[in-house]
Amino acid sequence: VLDLSGADHPIQQLDALRRELELYQSGLSQRACVIVANKGDTEDAPSRLRELREEVVIRDARGELPGLVAPPNGMSRVTAISARDRMNLPNLVRRLHAALKTQQTRETKELDRMVTEPLPGAEDEEYE
Repeated sequence: VLDLSGADHPIQQLDALRRELELYQSGLSQRACVIVANKGDTEDAPSRLRELREEVVIRDARGELPGLVAPPNGMSRVTAISARDRMNLPNLVRRLHAALKTQQTRETKELDRMVTEPLPGAEDEEYE
């Protein structure tokens, strides 16, 4: 969740968050995610949100946001909310649900691959 009224621009916040995720656990920033911009009700929110959305489109097109869950057709990649005013929270819940389903699908495919691919140098033997 990025802060549209913070001292740091939301784009800087996004960069810092992705770095922190990678430092915590390698590959964590590539898991399914949504980008949420809070405080959409503040004075600077419209311009900061526009800039953030434009930058996210560019980065997503360059493949720099591999975990970003695609929004439903016609919707922005950034979900703007106001927690204080409870603005757009149902949409956020739907986006989070989609991200969770996407991550579960990815993990299931990875487990299926691990189970079906033979281990290098390992052969099945029966022990008696």
